Amino acid sequence: MDEMIGSGELIVPKAGPKPTRTISTENLAMIFESIERIEGWTGSMCRGMCAMYFASGLRPSELRLAEYNDLDLKKEKIFVSNPKGKSNWATKVWVDFIRQDMLPLMRYDKERAECLRENGFREAKYLFPNLHWHTGHYSENSFRKVARHISAEAGVDFSLKMFLATLCNLTVNGDLSRLPAMSVQTR
Repeated sequence: MDEMIGSGELIVPKAGPKPTRTISTENLAMIFESIERIEGWTGSMCRGMCAMYFASGLRPSELRLAEYNDLDLKKEKIFVSNPKGKSNWATKVWVDFIRQDMLPLMRYDKERAECLRENGFREAKYLFPNLHWHTGHYSENSFRKVARHISAEAGVDFSLKMFLATLCNLTVNGDLSRLPAMSVQTR
């Protein structure tokens, strides 16, 4: 069979694009209820991650690699200092928190400061600092572990990148005039 494929006698169709997965409003409610039950630093990270992802539409790596100085809660913005495609086509840009209902969950800033103090640090470069790793930030796998923790606690199967698709879907659904603004938001 490999010879037939190699010679072009047999053409194997390629898989089509994966469907975009979103989180239902019921499951979103379950996620946000569950993160309130998670204690300690993990709970702080869960609340901060979910609120910021859903409020801004950042991609998982963009928030994971965000620096503390990238966050401006007074202006309700976050600077995307590590955008997807950074070395090729993307530019660094400020992004608004467009989901105002997420702002109360952004108490992460205070919880982060408390965690740093408790661990003997005055400051840390990254918004989500890994105080026990030489890079100073969490790995992609570590962020996924936190997401799996939320998923297990909430009983909802989701990934962090689904927050972006869900934000777009809920923002544009029923009002396509919002599509250009959402496109700018997600770059």
